[in-house]
Amino acid sequence: MGKLTRTAIENFTLCKYKAYLTLAKGRYPQDIEKSGASTIETAPQSTYISCEVSENSDRPNVTVSLLAQGQNLILDAQYETESAFIHFDGLVKVDGKSAAGGFHYIPLSYAARNQRHGGRKLVLEMLAVILEEVQGRPPEKGVIRYNGRDSQITLARGLKQGRRSLQTLIDMQQSSSPPALLLNQHCNVCEFQDQCYAQAVAEDNLSLLRGLSEPEIVRLRAKGIFTITQYSYTFAPRRVSKRAKNPKQPRYFALQARAIREQRIFVHGTPTLSAEGCRVYMDFEGTPDDKSYYLIGLHIVHDGTANRVSFWADDKQHEIQIFSEMLDYLGAFETYTMLHYGAYEIRALRRMQRRLPPSYEEKVNEVIKRSINVLSVIGRHVYFPLYSNSLKDVARYLGYCWSAAKASGYQSLIWRQDWVENRNDGAKSELIRYNMRTVWLFNVSPNSSNSYPASKPFLLNITATAWNIPTR
Repeated sequence: MGKLTRTAIENFTLCKYKAYLTLAKGRYPQDIEKSGASTIETAPQSTYISCEVSENSDRPNVTVSLLAQGQNLILDAQYETESAFIHFDGLVKVDGKSAAGGFHYIPLSYAARNQRHGGRKLVLEMLAVILEEVQGRPPEKGVIRYNGRDSQITLARGLKQGRRSLQTLIDMQQSSSPPALLLNQHCNVCEFQDQCYAQAVAEDNLSLLRGLSEPEIVRLRAKGIFTITQYSYTFAPRRVSKRAKNPKQPRYFALQARAIREQRIFVHGTPTLSAEGCRVYMDFEGTPDDKSYYLIGLHIVHDGTANRVSFWADDKQHEIQIFSEMLDYLGAFETYTMLHYGAYEIRALRRMQRRLPPSYEEKVNEVIKRSINVLSVIGRHVYFPLYSNSLKDVARYLGYCWSAAKASGYQSLIWRQDWVENRNDGAKSELIRYNMRTVWLFNVSPNSSNSYPASKPFLLNITATAWNIPTR
């Protein structure tokens, strides 16, 4: 095992298994390897390279003698022992006695893009535990710096979670056995994605079932259920009370596991999707870093004909314009039903509603009122023999694909960045093509031509051929 590094600490907050692989192979993200405020702040969190840990002798070592000098701010320092090499983005001097004098230091950490606040706080707590070893006093606060702005947060009293997490990392470092593999959302941008996914498939790992929570997986393992195949034999439909006016329709992951084992599509209960007037299929593209939206795609089926419309924003200043244009375009239809896949579009509409002129407030409310989340219908009733209900997975299962082989939400961010930095028309074309393909795919049926959209949503066609599992 290699030394305990800052990278291992960062990775621990994302995935324990990734932290173990980091310790075992000495591989780490590029943004942690490079020192300096500007580099760490601007490097994409999801950019990874394979390299050996490099120890920079030019950085100041975090010792009592360094802290005793009383500098108000110490940047780009390192803490080194025989088993650890920890990089500190910065140390901030505050009041309160310590081994260094009548003051002590608290850790400063640069926030990477798309990083969860809870993960960043846990990093600060683990760094605070290490800093306590040097100055003899636990820091009570920490500083998160993002885009040149400092935000001071209060750390947990006693740093209990930080101590537990750091001890877990030390135990990993001293162990030859890896922790249990648990796939999570970070896998989409992780450099170990292919390796871990292949291992999970080989293990028939429960975490392959998207949406099955870690506590639930732990509970199942405590019962001796370790694989999807084992889990598939546990499904039993629950009896619905006759008095229930609005009975709940939870998603049964055990039935999902059974669908995978038997390679069948199951329908539980009676899915309904009532679309009045013309149907408008909607999909938005945006960048999560600044919560902006740059592309709106609409696929309209009206009186037996189909039409596609795109609204493109060159930058954040054009957001209001494209949303206004979309709302004006929809206002031309007397009746329509807006169909979308997931909650992203509705959240975007509500966020933009606060920025649009007052005259558009009611128009946004009308769109939301007429909207149906197709995923919510599938989630409650339809069970594909797939690990997830993502539109791309379902579409590929039904025999459809994207124009670009590696098209994905992450790839769309790369295309958008290419457009922003270079005004690359090719990247813009790929984005519009990707968006239109997405909005079209949840409109087509399994039996329709691959080149022309069907007249009915695929959900209504699937239920005719699927195995039905009635509620009791």
